[in-house]
Amino acid sequence: MELLTSILAAVEAQNTRIATLTEQQKKLAGFVKVMDEETTRRAERIIAATAKLEVRQLWSAASAMCLVLLRVAGAGYGIFASVRCVAGLVETWKGRGMPKWSHWRKR
Repeated sequence: MELLTSILAAVEAQNTRIATLTEQQKKLAGFVKVMDEETTRRAERIIAATAKLEVRQLWSAASAMCLVLLRVAGAGYGIFASVRCVAGLVETWKGRGMPKWSHWRKR
């Protein structure tokens, strides 16, 4: 009988350890799940921030290109306007001849 009592006590102790381990395993699984969810949220936030940075960089590059093109276009228009003005003067001088200072002084 004593042998059965000691075996029963050992089985009870083993069941208690198994129950404790089961509880610990459940807590650990819950902790891992929470950590996994937190890691997933952090990864999603990092991905979203990276996407925003990429979009901002794209817009910055586009605006820089626009500014450069505006400067080039402005310089191109300045050259065009200057050439057109000079061409107009040349056409005027061809038709009437070179202006003479004496005519300007008399008027």
